[in-house]
Amino acid sequence: MDQDMIVRTRPDKRKAGNEMRPFYCSAALLSRSDGSVRFKSGDSSVLCSVFGPMEVKIKDEKLDKATVEVIFKAESGGTTTKERLYERVLRETVEASILTALHPRSAIRITVQVLTDDGGILSSAINAAVLALADAGISLRSLPASVTCMISREGLLLLDPTAVEMENAQSTHVFVFDNISEGLISNISTGAFTMDEYLSCYDTCHTASKAVQQMFRSSLEGKVRKEYGPEAVAAQEQPVGSVGFEEQRNNASSWKPKDEKKPMAEEWLMEEEWLMEEEWLMEEEWLMEEERLMEEERLMEEETMRNLLRFNMLKRVDAMAQAGS
Repeated sequence: MDQDMIVRTRPDKRKAGNEMRPFYCSAALLSRSDGSVRFKSGDSSVLCSVFGPMEVKIKDEKLDKATVEVIFKAESGGTTTKERLYERVLRETVEASILTALHPRSAIRITVQVLTDDGGILSSAINAAVLALADAGISLRSLPASVTCMISREGLLLLDPTAVEMENAQSTHVFVFDNISEGLISNISTGAFTMDEYLSCYDTCHTASKAVQQMFRSSLEGKVRKEYGPEAVAAQEQPVGSVGFEEQRNNASSWKPKDEKKPMAEEWLMEEEWLMEEEWLMEEEWLMEEERLMEEERLMEEETMRNLLRFNMLKRVDAMAQAGS
């Protein structure tokens, strides 16, 4: 499909169908989580936190690998089947990249909070989760990158569509590509499309994913330089990939956010951390109480046995006294 056929300006002022929106990332936003990242693509923004490896509940425990838990929270409203689908896709995608065998009988919890949704929110959530896992120091096989595209009712291919553009979508496609093998990890396609349209979307998103993976590498390099290199400088959020995927910028986003007020989503995640800590404390207190009750039961059984032995001994002495008389 020839992208030069798109001549009109898109709603967000992009002039080509294969042009991505500017995307940003910043990490270490939440002090109480093991890893956290805010990922912003155009006007779509998500905040992701990672806890773990940590203690896992007995019912979810796996003897040979870690248990990956994903919680996806929409911008507003309750949890629907759409959020459940996103949770499943996120879990299956990151599980394929995490070296879960290194953390048996433990849990890794990923929480994604949508801040603003202007299209491509699943891709933003996957990219944020991958960066948050890296920020938490979780061992990964690779760094998968996700890109979204769509086919409009006029038959035009639009990369990284906005919410307005997706209202006119005939089909939407979310691809996740591996940075090592460059193969496809996950794909969700909805709507009606031909094989040629699907292959065009695949090729376009595969090429575009390299810009996202370049940002991943640059961000991780910046994190390492900041933590271990003497030449590290105070970093700020910097835009990358603000033009088409053919141009990959070297000024990738850094891992230190600008001074700004904490968003409501961060307060929500801090509250969730506090609730998790309270839950574990309550579970610990319950276990201690159960152990105390078991100890009391054991002492009562021992006391019963002693009384029974004492009764039998007295009964035998009485029988011997009666026989002697």
